[in-house]
Order: sequence, then C-alpha cells, then structure tokens
Amino acid sequence: VSTQSTGCDLKTPNFCETCKKEICAKCVVQSHKDHQISDLITQFKNRRESLKGFIQELKGNFEESEKKTKELSKELERIKKELKEETRKKKVFKTTIEKLSLVNEQLKDEHLLVVLVPEEHENFFKLEEKLRNKLQLSERKLQQQSAKFEDSRVISSEEEQKVVVGWLSEA
Repeated sequence: VSTQSTGCDLKTPNFCETCKKEICAKCVVQSHKDHQISDLITQFKNRRESLKGFIQELKGNFEESEKKTKELSKELERIKKELKEETRKKKVFKTTIEKLSLVNEQLKDEHLLVVLVPEEHENFFKLEEKLRNKLQLSERKLQQQSAKFEDSRVISSEEEQKVVVGWLSEA
C-alpha cells in the first residue's frame, strides 16, 4: 500500500521516524539521508500493536474500575444499614428518655420524691443520664455514618458504562 509523499508527488512506502511523516524513495536519499527510515507497513503494524496494548490497558483499567465500583456499592449498602440501625437506636433512646422524664415530672408533681429512698432517687437520675449519654453517642455515630455515606457516593451511570464497554468492544 503506497500513499502520497508529503514532500513530493511520488508514491511512497516509506516513513521517516525522525520527522514522523511519509516520504518517497527520492526523499529518503536526499532530504532524509541521516534520518531513521522504516517501511510504512511496518510503521502501521507497530502503531496497531501499540494501540492494542493501549486498548488492553484501558480494558484492565475499566475492569478494575468496575471492581472498585462494586466494592464501593457494597460499602455503601453496609453504611446505609448502619445508619438505619443507629437511627432506630436513637428513636428508642429518645422515647425512653421522654418516658423517664415524664415519670420524673409525675414524681415531682405528686411530691412522691420524699417517699423515695435517696439511693433510688439517685439511681433513677443516673439511669436517665446514662440514657442521655447513649443517645448523644448514637447521634454522633449517626452523623459520622452520614458523612461517610455522603463521601462514598459513587457517581456512575449504567449508560456511561455501556458506552465505554461499547468503545472497548469495537477495538
């Protein structure tokens, strides 16, 4: 297969590696005599092999990206479950604290605190304080998990993946 030389009107099967252009036989001995010359067909074969290697590398990168996307999706699902569980725990703690506060108010309103032994009264408040602390811890965990969830969102659409797979398949 000969193509037109860029320097003259002669058909050429040569390629100047130094100048990176097609040249004719006349140009080989005249203006490109000290340059590295190769057969144009060999040049095309080399470039095709280079492109094949590049395509293989892209396929490997794409497969690695798919693998990481799946891993991130699994991690995202795990975080969602943890968030859901922490939210549930928070609701339970909050409800328990509200009930304990109501009981405490009722005791104050009915002046029954006088009847309670001081130790029981103190234990009641310690329990209420422990539950409040657990609620605060749960809220912090929930905030941390929410932050992780936001950070790990994967922006990826199936349509984009199909396009890339299509490109790779064509090669």
